[in-house]
Amino acid sequence: HIDGDLTFRRMDQGVVDLIIAHSPLVNTNLFSAVTLHADSLVAAMAPGHPLADREFVTLEDLSRSKCVIRHSIQQLLRSLHCPSLVMSRFEVRDNGDFDRLRRLSAIRFGNFTSIFYLSDLLPLRMTGVKLVPIKNQENLPLVASFSKNRPLPSQHKMLISYLQQALSAQDYDFDVWSNSFVS
Repeated sequence: HIDGDLTFRRMDQGVVDLIIAHSPLVNTNLFSAVTLHADSLVAAMAPGHPLADREFVTLEDLSRSKCVIRHSIQQLLRSLHCPSLVMSRFEVRDNGDFDRLRRLSAIRFGNFTSIFYLSDLLPLRMTGVKLVPIKNQENLPLVASFSKNRPLPSQHKMLISYLQQALSAQDYDFDVWSNSFVS
């Protein structure tokens, strides 16, 4: 959850060797990317929220009620060409004072909705939050990106392989896990 442009500039300068990010934040003209796992955006809301029983929601649906997002999600939505009218309705909070657990606690109490990558919620076992897929935001894979100008060292290849295996393990089955997420 740091500035993507700065991070990729640092990789281009040789300061950073490998970046784990979500497409489409990867500039494929300068960097190669290996898919680690399929991922998508979801709306997190209280089970009693008027949108909670829908099969999916749109970004416009979310912009009509109070939706609070982090800067990293704002950056992603801009890169996806989210309409500026919709973007202007989302409240953006600084990453430093708005951690994931605080956001989820506020969502449980019905204070607002928020947008997460599904993988960002994977390690958490919680109740009182309903996840609803966001329409047309299903294909945002988690990738390992590296410079096209430098060969990938063997330890990075091993790390990529390990992450691919770990994310495809039964413990990390997104569909099974997300279906057990509460309502």
